[in-house]
Amino acid sequence: MNNNLIDKNSWKEFFEFASKNAKGQQIELEIIGMDIGDQIEEEWVNLVGMSYDPNEEILFVHTATDDHPILKPQEVVSSVDGSVTHSIAVKDSNGVVQIIKFRTPLRIEGEHVKH
Repeated sequence: MNNNLIDKNSWKEFFEFASKNAKGQQIELEIIGMDIGDQIEEEWVNLVGMSYDPNEEILFVHTATDDHPILKPQEVVSSVDGSVTHSIAVKDSNGVVQIIKFRTPLRIEGEHVKH
């Protein structure tokens, strides 16, 4: 499995594309941080969508049960195996990492990835 850094200039497009392809899929949302440790925030819930606003610097992960804001993302990394994505990790300005894991891997890679 490889970790691919997503170009910041492509985040809005990347999350729109990922959201379109992942809508209705089950995801698990894991949060890892020095102050909070490692926690499962959402366990296998249906994804409604993901949206990134570059002006406000906020990413929303919309699930069937809640909306999860990620403020001031600093880095977005996708974990891929071949042509499918297993998860997306987003690090915020406080160093907290939120990992969106897909129960069924998705085909969302493309020109968004930095090489």
